[in-house]
Amino acid sequence: QFYTGQGMTLAVVDTGIDLSHPAFNIEVRDISAFNIEFKDFTGDILKTESDDHGTLCAGIACGKSFKYYLYPNKEEKDRDDFPPGVAPNTNLVICKALGDNTNNINAVVKALQWLRGKNVDVVSFSLGTLNFNADIAQAITELIVYDKVTVVCAASNEGHRYSQPICFPARFGHVLCIGSHGPHGKPSAFSPVGQDIDFLAPGEGVAGPSSSIYNHHVRVDSGTSYAAPAVAGLICLIFELITQR
Repeated sequence: QFYTGQGMTLAVVDTGIDLSHPAFNIEVRDISAFNIEFKDFTGDILKTESDDHGTLCAGIACGKSFKYYLYPNKEEKDRDDFPPGVAPNTNLVICKALGDNTNNINAVVKALQWLRGKNVDVVSFSLGTLNFNADIAQAITELIVYDKVTVVCAASNEGHRYSQPICFPARFGHVLCIGSHGPHGKPSAFSPVGQDIDFLAPGEGVAGPSSSIYNHHVRVDSGTSYAAPAVAGLICLIFELITQR
């Protein structure tokens, strides 16, 4: 039996997503199979994303399969099926909390507070700061304690540059802190390691949906930012399995 995240809800707090991307384009999808709720906290109502970081993260977690071009000439014969994300039937809640002209900390806090009572199962957090923020800590704690949400956070891409390279909120003890490994399972050079890392997930050369027309709907990037949504999607699969037993 295959699990796809059906009935689970994942929130991605990031830069927003490209809702017109074929991995998310609900105009050509069965809305009952893939619900998307979008909320902007940056004040920029003209764009659903500030860059394609959030598009890639959401696609890794639960994007649908879509047609993409293998080569820049965009000939129809060069189209192929890009594989879906980890949990493609998961309900998706997008919180656009990072923007070009935004107080990102306040936007993130508002996004986390807004998620209270939304029946979210998992939150994927591929952002962070080296500075502790009490408001973010309280908002995450309330989600975990009162809403029983699992919060998954990217550790950072600081590697061994600092004595404590893990960013907040990944450094909080009640979230899952995710580092990155390469294709052979070895920790990535940019990933923090040690006892504060809960899991490593693929974070090197990760391909996923891109909003850039120059990348033909797909781009490749590296970072713990892309390891975290993979784990978030996996948790949705585990929760689906649990509910069916």
